[in-house]
Amino acid sequence: MFQNRRLHRRHEIKAVAKILHGANALELPIRDISMTGIGLDSDAAKALSLGNLCLVVLPEHGKLDAMVVGVRSASYHLQFLSSGADEVRSFIDAHAA
Repeated sequence: MFQNRRLHRRHEIKAVAKILHGANALELPIRDISMTGIGLDSDAAKALSLGNLCLVVLPEHGKLDAMVVGVRSASYHLQFLSSGADEVRSFIDAHAA
């Protein structure tokens, strides 16, 4: 079973994030997001690997540096490198149901 390592509550949000890593630009559905990380759905989790550093673009809310901390057959899990970012809080507030 996958252990929850996030320190903050996860919010299920229906939106798409762009993930930039090297020559890769992936647009992936957001599974969930917290102040410290994001889970992304992917039907082919092969473009990113554990430890990759990338840029997460939250639509209309900014860009955040992140590290890939989990790769599953159908998802990626990224940890934001700066916690408590205003971009994340405003994104959650704008999309929370």
